[in-house]
Amino acid sequence: MGVALSLLAALLYAFGTILGKRLGDQRPEVTTLIQAVVAGVLLLPMPEVTQPVPMASWKWLFCLGVIHTGIAYTLMFRALPELSTATIGVLAFIFPLVAILVDWLFYHQPIGPIQAAGMSLIMLGTLGVQLGWRLRTRKETTGTW
Repeated sequence: MGVALSLLAALLYAFGTILGKRLGDQRPEVTTLIQAVVAGVLLLPMPEVTQPVPMASWKWLFCLGVIHTGIAYTLMFRALPELSTATIGVLAFIFPLVAILVDWLFYHQPIGPIQAAGMSLIMLGTLGVQLGWRLRTRKETTGTW
């Protein structure tokens, strides 16, 4: 079930990215507002409403909504029409890399060997895309395959 939901999330993320890229000169804050309202409506039946929510949680929820969704998504939707598809793909891999680094830097969470290897591969892939590296196939190097 987890793999299926992850694939669905990736598909929806790709759809949102394509939609954001095609918006062109549309106002990104309106796109962000529409996305937030649709998400709010879809998620409305899911929260556990029998328990009271502590006041401190509301502060964090507000910050997450205003800073992450409001500002970050507006900037993202403003930039998407001007970025190449390859750059957008690279950014999709950079986001989790930054999250891991922030977790390490601010919350002192150790980075394990597998995470370090994954981060290295992300950086190598990003460098390869930005510099236009290509893998040569046997056909390209010898003329036959």
